[in-house]
Amino acid sequence: MLFRQVILPRYLVQEVWPLFVAGLLLFVMLLFLDIISSAAGAALKNQTSFALVAQYLLSSLPNILRKALPLAIPFAVLIALGRLAKDSELKVAYGAGVRPIALLYPLMLFGLLVSVLAFVNSAYLQPAAEGVYKKVQYQVFYNTELPRVQNLYIKNETLTGALFYAGTVNQNADGKSALLSGVMVKQKNSTFTATTGVWDLEKKTWLLENATQYQSPELPLRQLARVTFPYEAPLPTTLIPETLSLTVLWDNLHSSTYSGTELRKAWFDFHRRFADALTALFFVFAAGAIGLLLRNQAGAFIGVVLMIFGFYVVWTAMPSLVGFDALAPWLAAWLRTPPFEPC
Repeated sequence: MLFRQVILPRYLVQEVWPLFVAGLLLFVMLLFLDIISSAAGAALKNQTSFALVAQYLLSSLPNILRKALPLAIPFAVLIALGRLAKDSELKVAYGAGVRPIALLYPLMLFGLLVSVLAFVNSAYLQPAAEGVYKKVQYQVFYNTELPRVQNLYIKNETLTGALFYAGTVNQNADGKSALLSGVMVKQKNSTFTATTGVWDLEKKTWLLENATQYQSPELPLRQLARVTFPYEAPLPTTLIPETLSLTVLWDNLHSSTYSGTELRKAWFDFHRRFADALTALFFVFAAGAIGLLLRNQAGAFIGVVLMIFGFYVVWTAMPSLVGFDALAPWLAAWLRTPPFEPC
């Protein structure tokens, strides 16, 4: 009884966890290779400092861990069970009356602990590092600061009834103004358009340069060198979901921060954090079940390799489907977990 309840589960976990650490280091190194190779070329070209490159690599680590943590699970479980099967230790355990499911329980507990670690990384560590990663990435590859640009900005003033539109809003480095392009201001009786404009954040105005005024069809078009409109709204901020902690993201989802495609992507990122964390638990169940039930270890290994391949195919395809509104965000996020993936 003691063998079943304490000794065997402990022995099995002791076999798995060193292999998990080794597999985790292996996958982290493999995923780092592509980042290091691309960053090295850009750093040499732009003469980027070593400290900035190091910051770039460190800030990418949480995102790499998000992928490597679940992948190390089947690697460790299959090698451990393969060794036990090769040395006939599984046969001895089965002969002693131990059922395969009794060996699956400690593996599931180990997978649950990895899932908790993956959740903390995905929900809090990665968002904190993602903002730094995007900023430093721009400096490493383009040798300049990350531009603060908002695409397709539309604002309807409820007090005046005017509609303010700009194709892009690029905030200047001083933080006191922003450059506008593709500008339109629609008032009750006339519409103003301009190729460029300036948003003065201190004076709270929009200035259109070389604007064209459209009124009724009976009146001719008017060309205005400069025209100014009062504008009280604050500067728009692009709050990228990947850079927000789970708590902040949840609050933004229940406000008017996102709309349209951005709202779908934000909901996808919210569900993805839970789905990615549970991937480790699903992987340990799948790899453990295959390794314990299939006597052919080569076949078990091939089955898990195919499952991991399907995992990455779905992993990369789901965000695009959400962007095109082809799938509901929650469905796309949970389809990335192993039980729903093709193998």
